[in-house]
Amino acid sequence: MTTIPDIDREAHDLILNNVRINLRKYRGFDYNWLFDFWRERNFNLPVGGADVKVIDLEVDSEKSSRNDFENAITLYQKLNISPAMASSGAFWMIYSHSMLDYLRNRWPLTGDDDDDIKTITNKYLCEWSPSKRTLSRGGLSGLWWGVHMTVDHSREDPYELTREAMLDRDVISNILDRPSTLMNLEITKVMLEFSLKRRGDGCPLKRDDFRALMIYLNAIGGSVRIDAMNRQELKEIIDKFFEWRRDSETAD
Repeated sequence: MTTIPDIDREAHDLILNNVRINLRKYRGFDYNWLFDFWRERNFNLPVGGADVKVIDLEVDSEKSSRNDFENAITLYQKLNISPAMASSGAFWMIYSHSMLDYLRNRWPLTGDDDDDIKTITNKYLCEWSPSKRTLSRGGLSGLWWGVHMTVDHSREDPYELTREAMLDRDVISNILDRPSTLMNLEITKVMLEFSLKRRGDGCPLKRDDFRALMIYLNAIGGSVRIDAMNRQELKEIIDKFFEWRRDSETAD
């Protein structure tokens, strides 16, 4: 277990803005330096906080992304946090320092200062008020949100759509980055069901297909209450969009 104190923005930004001077710590094997770094600068951290599990996650030595689906399920089930907590940049930033062993194996540091700062900032740490896109691209937050947005307990396999999404994490990033989809989790599920069917038919969707669909949904969102639609209505919209897209490509 590890305790996540309720830090203020000043304490959060001190870590986020000083990655360069802490590079040696991130590259080393001392994972307990974070609170010392605050104390050395006379930060009075809150006593207590949320107690959460430190979870063992696996990284395949040949292909680091191979275990993403299994790790996402494990993290989501064992971490046991609310969406509100999972939206907190401070939570993910502190929790990541308890999971550096996994993060460094999944997204290794290269020894190049600029590259490593980018990796640490984007994958290990998190902004104070992160967008859904930022959360979806974070190392640990991306796993958690990937499950939360796709789990469907009405299905025989609740994580069938999660598996489909984890085949390409850019899919989840595109979904979370679009305001219209945040209003209705059904959109995510209908999209992934369509993707699953297309894959089963031997013609899987590409990244550009998802991007184009998200742009289309946002475009019609100004005149149509997408967030109020039921699953069947959403399916009809998506079917019509891809019929139009197929006809357009054929015409070209």
